[in-house]
Amino acid sequence: MRNQQSGFTLIELMIGMLVGLIVLSGVIYAFLSTIRSSSDVLNGARLNRELDSVADIMIGELRRAGYVSGASSSNSPFTNGLTKDVYLDPLYGTGMQCILYSYDQNMNGTLDYASEFKGFRYVSSAQTIEFRSSANASTADTSCSDSSGTWVQLNDSSAIGFSDSLEFNLIQTCWPSTASCASPAALDSEVSVRKVEISIEAFARRDTAIRSRIVEAVRIPNNIKYE
Repeated sequence: MRNQQSGFTLIELMIGMLVGLIVLSGVIYAFLSTIRSSSDVLNGARLNRELDSVADIMIGELRRAGYVSGASSSNSPFTNGLTKDVYLDPLYGTGMQCILYSYDQNMNGTLDYASEFKGFRYVSSAQTIEFRSSANASTADTSCSDSSGTWVQLNDSSAIGFSDSLEFNLIQTCWPSTASCASPAALDSEVSVRKVEISIEAFARRDTAIRSRIVEAVRIPNNIKYE
């Protein structure tokens, strides 16, 4: 009597291997999709955190613009229009990409060029935002150039970059409505009420497709009163 041995044919083995590869491919795809999704979430969270930090610093600083300890409308250095507390440099960048501001940080009643004339600007070559930590007296309140002072990087350039759409917009409202908000004043007791609109768009360095945008309006509480 002849022994019979059962087993798989070559075709059955090939079909089994194909099915196994299909299942394995599905598992690998699901694993990679999970990793990708987790990476996107982490990059997006870090982007939003960095962007919020930059916006918070800008808003907090600009709200102090125009403050001088003990100053009144008659002796404020900003009343005569010769010194600007908030200014957009039209010669810098491709639009309003730099804002300058000043305030009495140490509350000594005067403005110190070395530490109290500040600014924010966009640097297109590095796609970063810089902060002016100190200024030179000659161009402190009107120039965003490199020679106007010491500029330092504000954001973590390894985490996020900023697009060319960064823009500041200074909106000035005069009171009364017939006032010119100019110096010398055409009318007594003219008041200039200001706010700054900030538009910032940033992207994650590790994945430039991940982007976020913030638009904020900052009220300048220190109005300028001309007499």
